[in-house]
Amino acid sequence: MQRLSESYRKAHPDLFFQKNLAVFTPTAESARLKEAAVGQSLGAFLKERLSRSTIFTLVERENSDKLLGELELGLPGAVNPDTAPKVGLLLGADLFLTGGVT
Repeated sequence: MQRLSESYRKAHPDLFFQKNLAVFTPTAESARLKEAAVGQSLGAFLKERLSRSTIFTLVERENSDKLLGELELGLPGAVNPDTAPKVGLLLGADLFLTGGVT
């Protein structure tokens, strides 16, 4: 991760400030993966590694997961390309990292 950060920073010297990154815990698609807490483990790994990055500042993990959970409960599919900028403003995030494990 560190090498990737460094190479990106060297390739884009015009980016002199860090981007705020919200990392959401990946969802696990199957019961077996959920039971093994694969999504939580992968999310923790990514957050730990990205916290060492020289080009990203992580948005508080509790806030990002809590907000996403509340949005999903109230409005399924609430976070999509059209609404992401508004969610980003609420979180103070410039970028999102989200995904799933199948």
